[in-house]
Amino acid sequence: MTTAIKFENVSKKYKLYSKGGLYLRDRVTHALGRLNPFNHFPRNPEKPTAGTQEPLERDFWALKNISFDIKEGESIGFIGRNGAGKSTILKLLAGVTRPSSGIAAVSGRVAALIEVGAGFHPELTGRENIYLNGSILGMKKAEIDNCFDSIVAFAEIEQFMDTPVKHYSSGMYVRLGFAIAAHTNPDIYLIDEVLAVGDEAFQKKCLGTLAEHIAAGKTMILVSHQLDKIEEVCERCIYLDHGEIRYDGDPIDAIERYRLDVRENRSNSPRSDGMSGEEARIAEVIFRDRNGQRKHGFETGDDLTVEIQYNAMRRLDQPVFGISFRHPSKTDVVLASFNTRAQATALDPIEGKGSIFCRISNLPFLEGKYLVSVVIHDHDLTKTYDYHYIRYELEISGKEAHVHGLIQLSPDWSTELSVGDSLAPMHKRKGAIG
Repeated sequence: MTTAIKFENVSKKYKLYSKGGLYLRDRVTHALGRLNPFNHFPRNPEKPTAGTQEPLERDFWALKNISFDIKEGESIGFIGRNGAGKSTILKLLAGVTRPSSGIAAVSGRVAALIEVGAGFHPELTGRENIYLNGSILGMKKAEIDNCFDSIVAFAEIEQFMDTPVKHYSSGMYVRLGFAIAAHTNPDIYLIDEVLAVGDEAFQKKCLGTLAEHIAAGKTMILVSHQLDKIEEVCERCIYLDHGEIRYDGDPIDAIERYRLDVRENRSNSPRSDGMSGEEARIAEVIFRDRNGQRKHGFETGDDLTVEIQYNAMRRLDQPVFGISFRHPSKTDVVLASFNTRAQATALDPIEGKGSIFCRISNLPFLEGKYLVSVVIHDHDLTKTYDYHYIRYELEISGKEAHVHGLIQLSPDWSTELSVGDSLAPMHKRKGAIG
């Protein structure tokens, strides 16, 4: 099988500047001063005059001497934390940037969907941008003419084709950008996280199109934090960590290694005082759907069962199990928290290995990633046996469009005041509120 992509000892370095450097005005004045032969500078340039501060910079290695080959027709996923080097690899493959060292060779025509609206001109209409973006991706005008109607139909934004794209939402950008890329008939597809912006129906449509191209022998490179989509589409997965390859192989194994590393890193996070782990420990936490199947991704409104597997080294009377949810952007804020004591659920004594199941009906969380903490207390909540602080990640995909926030509520709308349990007439009229 012919090699489509070859990375050989590739490294990529960027310059990072601290905030402690000179202001832009001072930098310009300093630079102009150097051009004036009558200006006097200190003899030692390493020691600036009092009151000034030279810009501080350091090297940041986005990629560190990585090597891999991708054969024609392979579908490869790249996973890892933010800053791991995934997008840098795509930019190297797309020719947006060059490696600092090593060889990054690509054989074949490339279609890159790396950034929402990349290659679009905001003042041009959707119609005009189809021709502009198509030509950037290597299509001739005759090719664009032939598939124009198909592109418009795929994007599902016919009524906005003569509207400047600066008025488009991010979802409309993605629809049009992906529709154009899907019709360029390239040898290699480079797909970044932008697919996550579209709604669920459009994502499924895109994944179906990608599957068709893979079946046709196209090479597919997919970068995403949506691990279920990596598992669904890709036959091979490369897990990156701090610019280095941690694993290259089966997607399920790569994803499990990634999740294990995330859990282990979080295990070093703050824990409650008084916890020894000598009397009871949390062995594993498993998320299950309403059919009892193990899952990592759920939808808003789904039923979630959290299984807490424990190991009690001695008999514990009336233990208390608790669960809390936080958002990654602000872990000091608890979105939801509950335990068996607060809900007046008296548990039988536990000893040895076992499981406690907590079922949450109609998940209220909107689309996003959520961090889950699990704890075991004694009955009086004065002692913590074990505490897994934000060690587990729950991924939620939304069902509803135009809904924002973290929590889904079900309010009643009316043109009249509702008091007590009574509902105003408007609520009873079907379709009164759109």
